[in-house]
Amino acid sequence: TAPEHHRRSRSLDDQEIKPPPWRSTRGVSTFQSPSKKDQTSNGLNYPEYVMQKTYEGESAISDANTDVIELIKMLSRTLDAYSSPAKLTATDQGAFQKNKDSLVTESRTFVTDSKMLVSSATHSKEKLVQNVNNSIHTLARVTQLCQLTMATMTSLPHAVALGTKVKDVANAYKTTVNAAHNAAGMPLSDPNMKMLMRQATSLAA
Repeated sequence: TAPEHHRRSRSLDDQEIKPPPWRSTRGVSTFQSPSKKDQTSNGLNYPEYVMQKTYEGESAISDANTDVIELIKMLSRTLDAYSSPAKLTATDQGAFQKNKDSLVTESRTFVTDSKMLVSSATHSKEKLVQNVNNSIHTLARVTQLCQLTMATMTSLPHAVALGTKVKDVANAYKTTVNAAHNAAGMPLSDPNMKMLMRQATSLAA
């Protein structure tokens, strides 16, 4: 199970992801939470599924890769749903601010977790797997809060920019995990370790 500091409050998890204010509410099922495409067989949406999952053993890295790819696909579907702006309507500024603040907090945690992930590659694969669990759980929470924040934003370009940025971060994270896996336990002079440092720089950007 996830460490105690990674067990997030569910106060935001039960929010309905409503159509953004610049889209008509008619015929827009993408923002009903959870979307069927983003829902697992046990009824969880994909970020919740990832947050409750434990990555362990030889398949930990490949399993993490698979789930990050699914989170990226989920963000792509969300961005696709923002392609046809309609008349701007009122939105709940209180919900937007709450989601935004939570997203900022989780993003800071993700930065810390990612640094720990990179650092753990200099120790052992066991330590690496532990930090993969921490960081992917946080990334899942970030993607969930990204969707919630986008759905309460009043600016289409800003919403698309936010979703695109989080998607880019998820892609960079996936590459970093793979690089860390290849570099785990290697000396700092090893080419795999140097590759990891370059990927870590890309993720931090």
